[in-house]
Formats: sequence, C-alpha cells, structure tokens
Amino acid sequence: MANEPVTITATVAVWLSPYTKPHELTAALQHGDAVGAASMLTLYGGPDKETFSDYARMGEADVTIRLIPHDEQVRFAVQALQEQLDKARAAFHREQQRILAEIGKLQALTYDAEVSA
Repeated sequence: MANEPVTITATVAVWLSPYTKPHELTAALQHGDAVGAASMLTLYGGPDKETFSDYARMGEADVTIRLIPHDEQVRFAVQALQEQLDKARAAFHREQQRILAEIGKLQALTYDAEVSA
C-alpha cells in the first residue's frame, strides 16, 4: 500500500469563493470551459454542510481522486521545499548584497587617502 496509487471517492459540497464573481463562473460554463469553471470552485465538507466562511454554496460533487504513489508524493513535496529554499537563499543573498553596499558607502564617506598612505 505504501507505494501504490490510492483512489478516494466521496460526495462533497461545492463552494464559490468570495473572490470569484458568479458571472465569471457562468461565462466559463457558457464557453464550455469545464476545467476553468471547476478551477473557480472549492470542494469542502460533506454534502450536508450548509455554510463555509464567506463562500457561496453552489451544489455538491461526486469526486474521484487518484493519489499518486507515496514515493512520488514525497518526491514532489521535497522538490517544492527545495524551490522554497532556493528562493529564500536568493532573497537572503540579495539582502546581504544590499547591506554590503551600504557598508561600502559608509566606509567611502570616512575614507581618508592621506591617513591610509
């Protein structure tokens, strides 16, 4: 089981985020954009759930989720964390360079060529 794909089937409530306007969902449906329409919706809770924060209930969905094998899940999670680490390192490096530039400016202001000679 540890490295086998897992299938989950459930009926869940479907919600529209307060950040998505109902006309955007309608337009996607009218254009036959099923993936776009589905991407605007949030699946949360059982079909009997009546409220969810400030989201508007749109209906319910019979959902089948096929999870990739555990080893692949771990590989993707490590990859995502590595990308976060790379971004953090780059941001830290930029901040170090900014600080070093400020130090250089301050040292240039106090540099006296005759004292150094």
